[in-house]
Amino acid sequence: MGTKDQKRTVELQKELRLIAARLGLSLPKLADKIFDKSYSPSNAEEEDQLRIRFRESFKKQLERKTTNPDFLSHHIDTISRTSEFRDAHLVFPTYIKSDSLDNELRETLEKISRELSFCISNKD
Repeated sequence: MGTKDQKRTVELQKELRLIAARLGLSLPKLADKIFDKSYSPSNAEEEDQLRIRFRESFKKQLERKTTNPDFLSHHIDTISRTSEFRDAHLVFPTYIKSDSLDNELRETLEKISRELSFCISNKD
């Protein structure tokens, strides 16, 4: 995994922790919310086993710098579709890659966006 992916991973890990804090949830409870939106187990026993595995996997994904950032983005997308997220008036900016910007300008805009997000998240 490249340095840019690792930076993105760390940023997304921080974002997930921030979302949990803003929603007043522990990380295991956040994992449960994501699990509930993502999976439909066929029975209660299977659900319990899958939920436990998902919690463990989620915890590891938030600890490792080598976690695929796409997994973390998917989790953010999933939690952003919950009623708790909407009720908390949280917004998660979504970047759509465009080839119309050169790399230097795109990187500068991403840096500005991160700084703005940091300022907004520390406003409280």
